[in-house]
Amino acid sequence: ACAVEFAAFAALGLFLYKNYQDKKAAREQKYKETERKFKEDWAKFKEKITTNYDKQGFIQSVSIDDEVIMDSEEIETICNAKACLIQTRKEFDKLVEKMDAERKANTKKVVAELKMNNQ
Repeated sequence: ACAVEFAAFAALGLFLYKNYQDKKAAREQKYKETERKFKEDWAKFKEKITTNYDKQGFIQSVSIDDEVIMDSEEIETICNAKACLIQTRKEFDKLVEKMDAERKANTKKVVAELKMNNQ
C-alpha cells in the first residue's frame, strides 16, 4: 500500500513539474516574441526620427515624420533642468555625507560617555 501511495505521489509530482516546465517555456517564448516585436517597432520608429544640427554641431530640432516635436529652446530647457538636477543631487549627497559623519561622531561621543559612566 505504501509503494502505491509513493508511486501516486511521485506521478503527481512529475505531472506538476512537467506542467511548471511547460508554462515556464510558454512564458519565455512569449517574452522573446514581445522583445522581438518591440525591437522591430523601435527600429521602424527610429527611422522616422530626424535630428537637425546647426553649423556648430548643436541640436536645432528633433522631428518625427518631418513634424518638429522639440526645438532648440525646449532642448536647452531640458538640458538646463538635467544639469540643475545633477547639481542638486551632488549637493544632497554632500549633505547626507555631512549628516552621516556628524551621526558617527555623536555615536562615538555617546559611547565614550557611557564607558566613562560605567567605570
